[in-house]
Amino acid sequence: VTPREVTFVIDSSGSMNGVPIETCKALAEKALRQMRPYDRFNIIRFAGSSGALAETPIDVTPQHVEKGVAYLQNLKGSGGTEMLTGIHHWLSQPKDARYLRVVVFLTDGFVGNEEGIHAVIRDQGQDARWFVFGIGSSVNRHLVEGIAEHGNGAVEVVMPREPESAQK
Repeated sequence: VTPREVTFVIDSSGSMNGVPIETCKALAEKALRQMRPYDRFNIIRFAGSSGALAETPIDVTPQHVEKGVAYLQNLKGSGGTEMLTGIHHWLSQPKDARYLRVVVFLTDGFVGNEEGIHAVIRDQGQDARWFVFGIGSSVNRHLVEGIAEHGNGAVEVVMPREPESAQK
């Protein structure tokens, strides 16, 4: 069984404030708690700038999962949307050929420059599978579908009516 390196790249811009960011946090927490002990993970957030849980992906241990959940719980939606900042942050992480790289990308997609973002995924993000969750009723489908297509992954649009909708 190939171990996975899962990086959650989460939009924490102002348009994500409220139910959308809470939905992202619930989705990511659920996934974190279901990861295998031989996998690794990281969490990168982006808005006007980017930040991360760790400099490099960390092993899935009970302590690291709790650290990741605490990081998620502190995320708030505010600021502008510099999506490429988050993508470049992910690209800057060291690669380890022993792991299948997976990106779980969570956004409402309220951003321009779709073609530029698609080009970066197509040209530099090919060593990972990109699974995109578009959050909300006004998701930029061209953006999220293109990220999934160029990233050899899949896309799902999540309509958050209640925070618990992410738990399903």
